Amino acid sequence: MNVEIMWAEYNKECLGFDSYINEHGFVLYRIENDQCFIQDLYIKKDSRGKELFRTLVDVVVEAAKKHKCNRLVSQINVANATSSASISMHTKYGMKLVSAHNNVLLFLKEI
Repeated sequence: MNVEIMWAEYNKECLGFDSYINEHGFVLYRIENDQCFIQDLYIKKDSRGKELFRTLVDVVVEAAKKHKCNRLVSQINVANATSSASISMHTKYGMKLVSAHNNVLLFLKEI
């Protein structure tokens, strides 16, 4: 069994997250009722700046639509070193900032 498959199985079984992994990064997400929550998204340093956020999130949106979700939700901790880039990617994808509390920004997109 390769490491990516084992890691994906662990996230699903132990943490309740689905995942999509490719050679550039990964995204963890959870579907609840009519909402899909992006838990974590990572793009390898040498792959950044190549519109890969869109590629990863599009896979999540397709999965969400299959489960009849109508909202995509994500949060960003502004204390993270990459938060400025994350905010930019979220807004370019059409996600709207809906709330801010302490160091956490909440983004939403109707899908």
